[in-house]
Amino acid sequence: MKTMKTAFALCTILLGFLSPTIEGIAETTQLSGTTNGIGVENGQASEDITQGSNVIDSKSTRSVGYIDENPKEESSNVSNETNLALTNPVHENQNKTTKALNEKSWLATELDENQAFIDATVVAVNKTESEIQKSDLELIKNLVVTGASSIPEKISDYITLESLYVSDGTVSSIPDGLYSLNKTLTNLGLRNNHFIVLPEKLFDDSFWIGKSNGLTLLLDNNQIVSDVPNNTGSAGMLDFNSRNNMLEYFNKTDYHNNPQGQLMYQGGTPTINVPVGYDFKANTPDTTNLSLYVTNAGYQSLFPGHEFVYYDDGSSSVIQNGVATHSGSGKIWVKSKFSTLTNPFARTQIKVNVETPAVIGDVTAKYVDTDGKKISDDVVKSGNVGDAYTTEQKTIAGYTFKEVQGSATGTFTDQAQTVTYVYTKDLIAGGDVTAKYVDTDGKKISDDVVKSGNVG
Repeated sequence: MKTMKTAFALCTILLGFLSPTIEGIAETTQLSGTTNGIGVENGQASEDITQGSNVIDSKSTRSVGYIDENPKEESSNVSNETNLALTNPVHENQNKTTKALNEKSWLATELDENQAFIDATVVAVNKTESEIQKSDLELIKNLVVTGASSIPEKISDYITLESLYVSDGTVSSIPDGLYSLNKTLTNLGLRNNHFIVLPEKLFDDSFWIGKSNGLTLLLDNNQIVSDVPNNTGSAGMLDFNSRNNMLEYFNKTDYHNNPQGQLMYQGGTPTINVPVGYDFKANTPDTTNLSLYVTNAGYQSLFPGHEFVYYDDGSSSVIQNGVATHSGSGKIWVKSKFSTLTNPFARTQIKVNVETPAVIGDVTAKYVDTDGKKISDDVVKSGNVGDAYTTEQKTIAGYTFKEVQGSATGTFTDQAQTVTYVYTKDLIAGGDVTAKYVDTDGKKISDDVVKSGNVG
């Protein structure tokens, strides 16, 4: 019994001695399991994670108790200065990012911030916008742009460009920079934009020498009215698609089977009333409801850049050289200012009713003195009822203007009107008149009488 008590005491002492070590092993096992719980499954943690944790030093043989206490002590001793040093790199990176966002890239500056072309260039080069330089543009052979409002002048930087497709935007003009690509450019797509006129240079096959027969143009769904040359069936001419424009000449033979749009008034042909003498050349047409009718699409609103004029083709008997000569019914063309006279798509006829002028009363200007005596010729004015008239005050020698009776300006009516300008006579001292009284011998028989007065 005494022996058993002695053995039990020794075991108790031994367990007391080993318990810190056993506890440490148990805690180490628990921590190791926690680490595995955040993704370290194969016993391999990255060096960054291990070093950044500040919890477990894999090379240390210190007890867990020592490891737990030391970081707490170190953490409590970190100064504000040290904290700032640790966070400054983060703020510095954020500042750099903000600065980069605020600064325009070379590409944005070069292309005048034309975002549609910037985006297309980024795709073509497969680099970020900030990385792209001029040398990258010089290697691009194909560029596809959508939603642009213009083509940048520095399109000339794309010196090896063979195909340029600019669609679904509001582009309406060609920059001079495009012409510098005449040795490389073979395809130019301008579909679904806002073109009304195109320069003749685009259709000069001798200028575009990128390929033997000039430039291939895709122009459909604009509103082009300008004089594009006739290339139908002509060898060596340009190939272009011109669907849904207003072109006198268009490629009827290509696979698109190109219909043209037609200028017309939505809601039917209008009738206008004008008086005899109306000069159409001096007036502009009413464009209310004027539209482009497109097959299978209906009426389309006209682009703002259009301008229209009247055109007299000589077929109306009541209109001669653009002037309504006498009353009756007739017709006149409304056409695009930029189209040819013979273009059937860019013009539409309207009805004209030339009205006989209403019976009018003349306006007579009279010029009299204060006694009502006529001192200058009358001036008679004539015009259509409702037209404005103006009479003039004259300068008459020997008289000074006093007043006007009636309306010096106004409108013609169906009644005669009179405007009277009244003048006062200027006073000029005249020579005296002397009356003498004598007998037959010439002898004075009474006093002279002297009369004085103004000239006249």
